[in-house]
Amino acid sequence: MAEQIFIGDAPTNEAGKEIRFPTCDVWVALHECITSDLYPDLPFFPTIGPRDAKILATAIRGALADGSCERHFGDQALLEAMGTPKEEKFAADKYLAWMKGFATFLEGCGGCRPG
Repeated sequence: MAEQIFIGDAPTNEAGKEIRFPTCDVWVALHECITSDLYPDLPFFPTIGPRDAKILATAIRGALADGSCERHFGDQALLEAMGTPKEEKFAADKYLAWMKGFATFLEGCGGCRPG
């Protein structure tokens, strides 16, 4: 699958210029976590205003801190039988890293849109 790109509308730092997910599958996994646990109404290809980007970043940081994202990705890895327990943990950790990166992007993007 093709990569998924989001472009910052008014970046305040380097991380807010753009984020590139290597495949659409990564975005699908993050979107599922966000819509099931944090922000149910997030469109699949969202245009996010500056205020909402900050709110979503704060919600993601909170979910990362309280373990909600880790539980979600761990459960998904088990449900999808991604291999051995070690491989499942690796897959969950990979998505957690992408989620942290997305929060960092949202904090500095000044609003964003799909690229």
